[in-house]
Amino acid sequence: MGIFFVGNHLTSFTESLKIKSDFTEAYVARGNAHCKLGQIKESFEDYNKALQANSKSVDAHIGLGKLLFTKGDYNAAIEKFTLAISLNNNYYDAYSARGSVYSAMGQYKEAIKDFSEAINLNPQYLDAYLERGYSKSYLEDYQGVVEDSTKAIELDSEEKEYIPYNNRGLALFYLGDRVNALKDLDRCQKINPQFSAAYYNQGLIFEDLKAYDRAISSYNQAIQYKDNDYDAWNKRGDALLESGEYAEAVFSYDRALIGLPHDPITWSKKGSALHYLGEYEKSIYSYDRVLKYNPDYIWAWYHKAQIYGSQKNLLLAVENLRQAINFNSEYKETAKTDKDFDLIREDPKFKELVQS
Repeated sequence: MGIFFVGNHLTSFTESLKIKSDFTEAYVARGNAHCKLGQIKESFEDYNKALQANSKSVDAHIGLGKLLFTKGDYNAAIEKFTLAISLNNNYYDAYSARGSVYSAMGQYKEAIKDFSEAINLNPQYLDAYLERGYSKSYLEDYQGVVEDSTKAIELDSEEKEYIPYNNRGLALFYLGDRVNALKDLDRCQKINPQFSAAYYNQGLIFEDLKAYDRAISSYNQAIQYKDNDYDAWNKRGDALLESGEYAEAVFSYDRALIGLPHDPITWSKKGSALHYLGEYEKSIYSYDRVLKYNPDYIWAWYHKAQIYGSQKNLLLAVENLRQAINFNSEYKETAKTDKDFDLIREDPKFKELVQS
């Protein structure tokens, strides 16, 4: 129905342009309709025709800016939105659109300025509160996220917005209010039961509370609705590792590594799970992958030394332990009482290394 409705308008705008070929508003409107249909090339053409008819068409500049933003041409998009603002500095949508680009570029302070200006011009602008809160989260202004999300919730008269509950819940968690954080995430899930991020964030809180079974359940739900959520697979692995479910943890880390193949921390955690399972060769392979991506990852050197020590492989145990000690001499003291080195503890080479 939505596409049919847009198509009807597309026909109407085309008929209008047959009557008056320089009808700027019709070009803009048809450009908007093309954009909704995913017809980007035609949308570009119509916005440019609108500007040929009227170079000061604010809506045409904004339309082009949004298309450029979608294409990832952020600098060109900012130029268009800035030009639109220069033509009409009371156009709140232009400020909000430019703020979105700044946010995507990681320029959060600039983004917040633009969203704030949009809100000053239109205090009922729900999306601007949402986006400003999102930008504030990257500056760790969690109280600001709570305030903006709360305002967005207040403006949502139909109670259909679920994202502000998710954002406020996560901010409350970072502020230490786990009880109200869980309430907000629960509310988010009730509005949109398939919003995976809410389950992921809920899992973070349960994991922080060491309620690992509930954390695993939450991560399972996140994955159910977004199977390629590699962060959720990763965190599920963490909760399983803490629960002693090592084989299932390995499975989760394997899924996470599909999307994070060069992440040394994930490889390290997989190595630990395999170590607990007694699968030493696979564990060493995982630690080797860690060191491939981060040669300074001390724990990987030490864990390899532990495995070789438990296998009475003196040469490789000492070699890897020496690497760990080179990074941090405190590993000498750790190794002195580590049971994994019991089989080689009396060997002169081991004694020399830990006592030198």
